[in-house]
Amino acid sequence: MTPDATHHAEYILEQSRWIRSLARRLVSPDDADDLVQDTMAAALGARSPLERPSRAWLATVARRIAMKRQRSDRHRSDRETFAIQERGGD
Repeated sequence: MTPDATHHAEYILEQSRWIRSLARRLVSPDDADDLVQDTMAAALGARSPLERPSRAWLATVARRIAMKRQRSDRHRSDRETFAIQERGGD
């Protein structure tokens, strides 16, 4: 790992408590740990557009993941509702 990559990873790990706090505000308590894990994995796998990642950048990563999940959940619910209606259920 290069020094820049090491610094990037260390910073993200140092922000884990803050990311967890943000996740609790974005999603249900049951989903917060998954959002934290996905946010940290995405952030560790990406390069920040800044020289040093910031909390604003991490918040953007978390918000985008949360929105993507909400969209996915809504689409799944819509598909399930449609399938029930097609079978003649209520």
